Amino acid sequence: MFDVGIQGNFSLSLFLLGILHLSFSQSVTVTSIQTKGLNKTKESIVLRELTFGVGDTIVQNDLGLAIEKNRNNLLNLGLFNEVSINVSEWDTDLHQVQIIIELKESWYIYLLPILDLADRNFNVWWNTHHHSFERLNVGAQLDYLNFTGHNDKFKAKLQFGYTPKQEIEYRFPYFNKRQSLGLTVSALHSENKEISYATVDNVEQFLKLDKRKLQEKWKTQVTLQYRPSIYIRHEISASLEFLRMDSAILDYNPLLFRNGAITHHELMMHYSFEYDNRDLKIYPSKGIKAQLETEKIGWGKK
Repeated sequence: MFDVGIQGNFSLSLFLLGILHLSFSQSVTVTSIQTKGLNKTKESIVLRELTFGVGDTIVQNDLGLAIEKNRNNLLNLGLFNEVSINVSEWDTDLHQVQIIIELKESWYIYLLPILDLADRNFNVWWNTHHHSFERLNVGAQLDYLNFTGHNDKFKAKLQFGYTPKQEIEYRFPYFNKRQSLGLTVSALHSENKEISYATVDNVEQFLKLDKRKLQEKWKTQVTLQYRPSIYIRHEISASLEFLRMDSAILDYNPLLFRNGAITHHELMMHYSFEYDNRDLKIYPSKGIKAQLETEKIGWGKK
């Protein structure tokens, strides 16, 4: 009788463990995903970062991990201060769940001051150029994140001082229906009244002719982004740079540009590949980031 009792209890335990295992290994179907707290951000931007969608099935035992992973994906956008993902409805008979995502949007407009040295480091500015305020750059930079609610970014920079500069950039992450292709365009203009034309005994030689503009620079760049999945990104950029010097520079260095020219243009191509599955990009505790870059400067005959 004793042996029979042990055998009966053992069989019952195995039966209960089997039911428990079956319960946790069952899949649930996501029937709806609701978002709350979006004032400016478009819902499509949020749904793009999820690893599951309406109609997808998730193993019940993996549901908690999936929710945490997708919460991190949304925080990595940099658009939200708080993200909460929960199951709002759970039909245990039909094995269906409804998901609710509650978000608190961040502040998107930043005006940043610019105070920059024209020289390569503080020591050169302080000792070689006697900490002249004329060799400072001052200005402001506007960063407008989530410009139209599509996780796009508008940037403008206005700089005065040693190198007056105007710069504008717009990044639109997705322009196709699948939200995999994006585009960034930028333009820059700067000028200098003092330029370096040679190095003598490891000391840079500078030329300045009163208030005359000795160098002017224009640069435009177009970048195509391809993001086939959440953790993979390809970028290919093409930029064109044009420099024009004052003819007075030829008296000091006639070979600054090829053949004694006072203008120079250069085409540059850049490609990068990135794989990044870190849990939180600001303070990661797990995951990896791998990056590969290559660049070609100058095309055609030398």
